[in-house]
Amino acid sequence: MKFESTVTFSLILGIAAILSPIFTSIIDNRYRLKMKQMEIDNQNYERNNLRSIEFLEDYLSQLLYLNALNAPTSFESIRKYQNSRAHALPYLPPSLYEKALHVNPSKDTAGTVFIIVDGVREEIHRLKTETKPSKSKWYKHLLDRVCGRCNQPR
Repeated sequence: MKFESTVTFSLILGIAAILSPIFTSIIDNRYRLKMKQMEIDNQNYERNNLRSIEFLEDYLSQLLYLNALNAPTSFESIRKYQNSRAHALPYLPPSLYEKALHVNPSKDTAGTVFIIVDGVREEIHRLKTETKPSKSKWYKHLLDRVCGRCNQPR
């Protein structure tokens, strides 16, 4: 049984026409899944950093308010300080954790409090300048191509 080249060629083209959309959709779905995962990772990173910065800044404001001269130490202000400290403790570096746990801002000296303030300020600065999760070269190249086609700024 001998096959003609035209029949063989048309048979190969027919199989390719059937399989090509299937392979294309599988590859496209994989890349879309990777892109979505990178977006989710980036959103989680931003949300977690912003939340920890918010807690640390609130803790700093309450700590400095209670330590300020002539600041009224009412039950409400102490409760706010303790609440902000409880939220900020998980985000503090280990070197400041013990100090922040045992500091009494209304009784301790300004020097003790400002050691904590400097440490928390450095931690906030580190969180604000920390780099985002790295994106692969493939992801950057794809973004450049897509944004170049659409003429949209990234």
